Formats: sequence, C-alpha cells, structure tokens
Amino acid sequence: MKIGILTGGGDTSSLNAILYGVAIQSERFGHELLGFRKGWQGVLDLDYISLASAQINPQEGGTLLRTSRTNPNGQTLEMVAVNIEKKVDALIAIGGDDTLTVGRRLTERLAIPICFVTKTIDNDVGRNAPEGELDYSKIVNYFTSGFATASKRVAEYASHLRTTAYSHERVIFLETMGRFPGWLALSSYRGEPDFILVPEVPLDFERFKQQLAKRYEQEGHVVAVVAEGVRYVYSDRPISEDESNIDVFGHRKLGGVAQILAERVKKELGIKNSNYVNPNYLYRCGPPTDLDRETAVELGTTALTAVHEQRTGEVVVIQRVNDSLIADTKPIDEVLLVDAKEHIIPRNLDLRFYDPATYSITSVGREYFRIMK
Repeated sequence: MKIGILTGGGDTSSLNAILYGVAIQSERFGHELLGFRKGWQGVLDLDYISLASAQINPQEGGTLLRTSRTNPNGQTLEMVAVNIEKKVDALIAIGGDDTLTVGRRLTERLAIPICFVTKTIDNDVGRNAPEGELDYSKIVNYFTSGFATASKRVAEYASHLRTTAYSHERVIFLETMGRFPGWLALSSYRGEPDFILVPEVPLDFERFKQQLAKRYEQEGHVVAVVAEGVRYVYSDRPISEDESNIDVFGHRKLGGVAQILAERVKKELGIKNSNYVNPNYLYRCGPPTDLDRETAVELGTTALTAVHEQRTGEVVVIQRVNDSLIADTKPIDEVLLVDAKEHIIPRNLDLRFYDPATYSITSVGREYFRIMK
C-alpha cells in the first residue's frame, strides 16, 4: 500500500514521535509512506516526500513534515479528495479539532481507509467521563498528544516565577493557551500558583480582586495563571478577543488577557509591581517529555495498523487502564461531539477537577494529572 500522512494545525513537541511510530510500523508491514507537507495544503499542492523512520528523530519537537492551518472546503475540499485518491491507498491525518473537522468530511467522500491521531496542547479533543462517580477509564482520549509536555512547561513557569514575585513583591499573571478549555491552565497547579483562572468559569473580577488583595497582604506577592479564553461574567466573549483578526477556521485571535488583568490590578488595587508573562509558543516547542514521546510512538504504530487492516473513520486515542496509559482506536463519533454545522465541539475542562471558590484544583483533578509526569 501507499499510505499518506500529514500533520495539520499548531505544532506540538510530540509530532515527530507520532510520525516515527507510523514509519516503523509501515516498514514492518512493507508499505510505502508518503508525507504530505504543510498539512492539507500539501495535499492540495501534491507536495509530498517519501518518508522513512531513519529520517525522523522522535525526540525532536515540531514536525518534519511542517504544518499549516489550511482549511479546505467546497471546491478545495473536492480537490483534496481527488488528490488523495490519485496518490495513496490510505491516509493518516494528525491534528486537532480543525484538522479532524476536515478529515471527518473526507471519510464521507472517500472509500479508502482514513485514520486520525489527535494532537493539541489544549487537550480539547475527546470526551470527559460521564457524570456520577468518577471513573478515569471512561475518559475518551485521556490526554491529547503534546499536552503532557506543554503542561509540564506551564507548571515549571508558574513555579519559577515565584522567586521573582517574592523578591520584588510582585503580582504576576502567567498566560496560557486555551480558547475554550482550561486544561493547560489547570495543569499549572503542580507549580503551585496562588490562583488559576479558566474559561469554563466566567470571571467575577470584583470577587477575584478581593481574594487577590487578601493574598497579597498576607504573602507580599501573588502568582496567578490565566487561560487566554477567560471572559468576564457579564460577557459571552473572551476578555482578549480581537474581532478584527480572524483565522481561516473562523476563530478570532486571542492574546493579552494576562496584561489586561495585570493592568486592572495595578490601577484598582494600587499594586505598582503588577506584571504579566505570556510564554506563548514556548509551551509547544522543544523536545517532548518521556511520557509524550512514548505514547506518541504507540499512537503512530496503532494508526498504521488500523489502515493496514482496512479500517476507516477511526481515531487513535490514549486510554487509562488502572495506572497504565495505552493507545486504542475508537469510531470518530465516539470521540468527537459535533454541532449542527458539523464543526467539532471542543472538550472543555471537567469541572469536577476545578474549585471556583478558591480558583484551584480539586483532589479528583490531582488524581487525573497524577500519572502525567
């Protein structure tokens, strides 16, 4: 078989490890692997390379195939479908919710096997465990590839900022990615910030300001982590949303909520040393953690096996079994929720993991992250 593979959307530290897993399994089965460059754009342009495991370093971040946020639709989606049929006998698409939205449409159009591997530092592809007594094995896609590395970084940044906050009696807001979900922000709890603000719980700034002022009075410094998508209680839009800057998938660009909140604290509480930090791309670059690399390779081998067995419309996910994490495949509709326009609905933070009264993680949230070291 000729098997095509692509990486779409934002990069993560584990993408090359997924590619490596696909490549080694492809070689075991004797298939030819073609890597489309720059995501769906490479399929449109028929820009591809032959891919072998010897070319790929699974310990290197980013993606050998490069990536883009190309959004084929209408005529361009038909061109993608035609080019796939022209060049390959099966396809593996690696990406987040936008990449999978496109891929989901292609499964309805193409007869060849198509398999998906989820990756995003936002951890927003999958489904939370059902309501009731929390069963972690029922979480569909325990975490997305790349999230474990990013969460380790945000926790380190939160921890490291403590020394300068203490030394200079500062209030420091650390901004994380997360348009809709607060997973990455909440993972900072391992760095012991004083407060964590997530998009799922609208911000009552007056109440928060009172708690921050009390903590500052007691300790002489504060570290607060805030997700980029946080909104005020009186608004249905993120605080930092830029209406004039919209990407190809229709998302308004975000960024700057940490600065906005820092300036409000400076003005309203009179704390002159109120500052902000936005590491931005630093969360997603560089080498993966051991956990991210090992699970990513397994995701890749599992995806290749799925198309080798002529299965289609499946998503390779990470599942928790007791204290182990394994790769498994599930039908796409069991992994993704979609709206009336067939757009994927991102998985939000499980609110059982978050205490809005104290702006912090709960005990069951700590258990969720425990094995993600």
